[in-house]
Amino acid sequence: VIDLVVVMILWMHRAQWIKHLRTRRWWIVAASCAVNMVFSLIPWLSFYWTIRTFLLIALFLVMMRAHEPAMRALVIGLVVQTAIQLMLALVHLVSRHSIGGIWWALGERPLSTALPDIAKMTIMGVEYLRPYGTFSHPNSMGGFYALVAVWMLAIGLRKKLTIALFVMSIMLVALSFSKGALIGLGVGFIVWSTISLKTSA
Repeated sequence: VIDLVVVMILWMHRAQWIKHLRTRRWWIVAASCAVNMVFSLIPWLSFYWTIRTFLLIALFLVMMRAHEPAMRALVIGLVVQTAIQLMLALVHLVSRHSIGGIWWALGERPLSTALPDIAKMTIMGVEYLRPYGTFSHPNSMGGFYALVAVWMLAIGLRKKLTIALFVMSIMLVALSFSKGALIGLGVGFIVWSTISLKTSA
């Protein structure tokens, strides 16, 4: 359902992102992705994730140009959703299992440190459950909120809502204990800082 909504949004606002596909850097990225798919152990899976990545980037470009009322509504929705995810993540970390009940209907997986193939970590000899929220894996949660945090930097931390969303997103990236998400967040900060310095110079 989320994929269908994203595709619908991109089709309605296609003029805002299609023009970027004509630039040289996008052709370089596309060529790199093609090489990666050719030499991948599972080419069809690499193709799928390449398409998903391009969809998210295009959606990011659309959201960057959204009008103020639409942007505010989107940020409010994300603040509510992120607050719920943060609550779930803290419960998962402290209790070392999922809540269940209505949260299962909203996407929470049955989780426990006693189950096999569950993301865990060890702190001072004690085994903990890596928080999932309602995501399929802590890495997915961390990656999503790393993107949200960088997006908040891009649109500017000028209002309480964007600041709250930024702070909660950073907390969820930290709680995910995802190395990839933390590295991605760090790279995003570096890119944002570089662009900000060039703009102010």
